[in-house]
Amino acid sequence: MLKKVISISNLGRFESYTPKGDTEWRKFTLIYAENGRGKTTFTVLLRSLADNNPSLVLGRATLGQSASPVIELNSSSGVLRFSNGVWTGTAPSFLIFDSLFVQENVHEGDHVELDHRRNLFNVIVGATGQKLNSEISGLTRTFERSQDRLGKSLM
Repeated sequence: MLKKVISISNLGRFESYTPKGDTEWRKFTLIYAENGRGKTTFTVLLRSLADNNPSLVLGRATLGQSASPVIELNSSSGVLRFSNGVWTGTAPSFLIFDSLFVQENVHEGDHVELDHRRNLFNVIVGATGQKLNSEISGLTRTFERSQDRLGKSLM
């Protein structure tokens, strides 16, 4: 379990950040702030740790800084550190419900058509559901093209 942010430097708005006060994380931790304060950058940091994908952090390096991002987090398994482009330590298990999660796991329809208005939106949650929806969409397009060709050949 993540316990606390020790420090973040050279990552987006976090040029040299050290939290103050009681910043111990609990079972559920809510992060909120005004727009442009670094919430998305912080979420990218957590996703980078969870997926062991350093490129996510490197892609958010603070502009105009020559130094690379350095991050230290306290977890139940000890200090987790990002430096020299790699994470040290094993990430604890946690879930991130951000826009990437929604993009990969929730299908709400790409555009509104008459059928949508009649049926409202179908909501598909999960990677398996998304895959099946893609297969159905492909089959539907193939069927519609076949109908068009058949209609033209009958004219």
